[in-house]
Amino acid sequence: MTRSVAAKITTIAEFPLHTMPENLVVRADGSILVVASPQCEVWYVPAPTGPLPVEPLLLHSFDKTQLAQSFVEAAPDIFYVFTYGDAVLHRFDLRGWTPGEKVTPAKILQFEPPAGPNGSALLAPGVMLVADCVEGLIWRVDLTDGGAGATARVWLKHDTMAAGGGHPPVKFSETQEVPFPGINGLRYGPKTGYVYYTTSSLGLFMRVAVDPVTLEPVGEPEHLMDIANVDDLCLDEKRGVAYITRHPDHIIERASLEPGASGSEAAAGSPFTDALIGPTSIDWGRGPDDYGRVAYVPTDGGVIKLPSDGVLRPARLIRVEFA
Repeated sequence: MTRSVAAKITTIAEFPLHTMPENLVVRADGSILVVASPQCEVWYVPAPTGPLPVEPLLLHSFDKTQLAQSFVEAAPDIFYVFTYGDAVLHRFDLRGWTPGEKVTPAKILQFEPPAGPNGSALLAPGVMLVADCVEGLIWRVDLTDGGAGATARVWLKHDTMAAGGGHPPVKFSETQEVPFPGINGLRYGPKTGYVYYTTSSLGLFMRVAVDPVTLEPVGEPEHLMDIANVDDLCLDEKRGVAYITRHPDHIIERASLEPGASGSEAAAGSPFTDALIGPTSIDWGRGPDDYGRVAYVPTDGGVIKLPSDGVLRPARLIRVEFA
């Protein structure tokens, strides 16, 4: 493992012990929304502009059949949350919302079983993509009725997205097991014109071209890198790299966006640091100089894989400043 270049890590917020934050989105005002998947929760974290850490606020709890997975901000302060288990798309309207007010999301789409929505991304205005980590495919979701409704169809299915990969099933409940997750993280790069995705079951980092007019995939997906235990990712199209969280490893990997690169490198977590235990997702800050430099990362504190000392830490939201 290549040693990581210098990265400054700061704890922004801590969550209750045993919480497993799964994904996040940074709002325009610098506050952050975080989903805790097994807990079926959405948390609000105030903008980290004063003393740290800040105190997170529980924004919403889904029923226990809906594991919150990922966000898309399709319009300013209009967020869509995909849930897994009972596979549903929910709409959160936070326009004019102030912390402490009740939030009542609207259910706008139900996926047919055995769908497993996971990572998601905005492809174009009113058009989202979501990785299905159970069926091994990408859905296209088109918003209707001004965003109050939606339709879904298969955008792309490929064997590099398949679940399982020789791993044992994951226990979803006392009575149900699901395959080890396939395609997981997903991002669209408007500058390069590619959708980039990671597949946890196969340890793959891939890309597929997008037709700018039809928004359909073009050609076969291309292999970019083999990386163990890939989860979510964010893109730095200026430098031509992706930052990929390796969960349950305690590492953030940096990899080229072009095929044929010589290899990836650890951007944070090698050597091990107590500040980065179980990173699950990553998103850039919204400040004027944050893109490519300042990212926010939820960590599970070792819920899935304890650090070598065997001690579980609190789940955290951290800020990572890359060199």
